[in-house]
Amino acid sequence: MQEFPKTLDEAVEIIILGLDEKSKNLLESISSELELAGLDVWGMGIRNAFGLWQGNYELMKSCG
Repeated sequence: MQEFPKTLDEAVEIIILGLDEKSKNLLESISSELELAGLDVWGMGIRNAFGLWQGNYELMKSCG
């Protein structure tokens, strides 16, 4: 069974450590919610990688 992050802090750390410089620069350049919405593919990847579709309730609870 795959281990998923259990807290928001763990999830954020995993995401940040996985970003290359190009991705970090892209995120830093976002200035509107509309631009952020264009990153929905990343959101889907995060949901899948962190078990949110599989019921990672500990992480969901940590996120509030």
